Parts: sequence; structure tokens; C-alpha cells
Amino acid sequence: MRLPYVSDPPETKSPEEDAIVSRIRARRAPRPLLELDLALLHSPLVADGWNAFLGAIRTGTTLDAAVREICMCRVAVLNQAWYEWAHHKPLAQAAGLSDEAMDTLKGKGWGGLTKEQMAVVDYTDAMTRRVAVPQAVFDELKSFFTDQQIVEITATVAAYNCVSRFLVALDVGEKNGSEESLSSSISSVPNEPSSSLRTPLSSINTSVVSKEQVKRMEGYVAQVEEGLSGIKGMMAKLEESGAGTGGKND
Repeated sequence: MRLPYVSDPPETKSPEEDAIVSRIRARRAPRPLLELDLALLHSPLVADGWNAFLGAIRTGTTLDAAVREICMCRVAVLNQAWYEWAHHKPLAQAAGLSDEAMDTLKGKGWGGLTKEQMAVVDYTDAMTRRVAVPQAVFDELKSFFTDQQIVEITATVAAYNCVSRFLVALDVGEKNGSEESLSSSISSVPNEPSSSLRTPLSSINTSVVSKEQVKRMEGYVAQVEEGLSGIKGMMAKLEESGAGTGGKND
């Protein structure tokens, strides 16, 4: 880590700090304190609030374990928080996610997840990459989940974006960046549209990609093309306006 971990057991300065450490130990039991805890305990009050919030996210929602772990694992992949991935991959598998599903979460495949679970992945991607969630992505999620569950999914994705950014910024656990390079599908957005966007999506091998996923991808490409068309139209109007004023706006 970029900072030294606090000692274990942590040195405390007051009964209040003793109580904070006890609460964190109680949530981790029977495991010992994690590297994340030993980083956070540089600031005991922050560690205490973190412990309460993440405890609620982990154990206080109505989400099934698979949905919860999909949110956490996908955020870890998108933000390259491999310490987080290492902790949550076994939990996701214990919740019933197959090796194929885990590969999909890492951007290496298209199978192993139900329509409901893919809606969670799409929502997680939008929240993590873009912050603003397209209406179509939200509507797809809402077709599977209750209002309470949507709030809980949103809180889970938001919480683990916080976790992953803390882990990566301080390199907690010294695991971040140690996994193999991510595929281009989860890399940063390119400055120019990928040539793959110009490939007819109907030509994709549907034995690997489902028809529903192809349809969703076609919708995304249509949105991009519509946006580009609108930009070109605005640029044309600006050029006409400039020409009409004899270049006075230059």
C-alpha cells in the first residue's frame, strides 16, 4: 500500500476507538481484520462509518446473493480493483455464478447470465462508466426488480465504486493492476468510434451472443448514430450562420 497499515491489533487512544475496532472485528468474524480495515483505521471515525454502511449493503438488503455479487464484481472489473475482485469472486461463485458467468463479468464472454442478471450488469456499467443512466437501461432493470430492490442495487453499485476507488488509489492489498489486461470491451472509451461499431451486428455468432444481447447492442449503436447525426446537423447550422454573417462571428 502507498501508506503503512496500522498495526494489528490497532493501537487505540480512547474507549470509543476500542469500540470501533470491536465493531469492525465483529463484522469480519471469524476472519481477522482485512488490509482494507487496517488502511481505514488511520481514521477511526471514517472506518466506523464505512463499517456500518458497507455492513448494511452486504447483509441488510433484500437482494439475492448473486445479484449483489454481480454488482460488486463488475465494479471491481471496470475499475480494475483486483483486490476487490479476489475477495468477491469466490462469494459470487458460492452464490451460484458459473465460470462462464464470471468470464462475462470480466468482459471475456457473453454467456452464463440470465436476462435479469444482464440487466444488472448493464445498469452497473452505466452507473460506473457514465454516471448518468440511459432511460432504456433503467427501464430494463425496472422490468425485473421492485422499487426497493432498485434502490438497493443502486446503493450497492455506488458503494462499491467508493470501495474500489479507495482500494485502487491507495493500492490496498497490493493486488490492483496484477490481473491480466482487460479486454477492449471494458477499457476506456476511445476518442474515435471503433470500427467494430460499423460491423452489422446481425453477423455476430449468435451461438455465443444471444438474440436479446444483439438487439440491445443494436439499440446502443442506434443511439450513438443518432447522437452523431444530431451533432453534424448542429455543426452544419453553425457553418451556415457563420457564412450568412460574412464571417463576423469568427
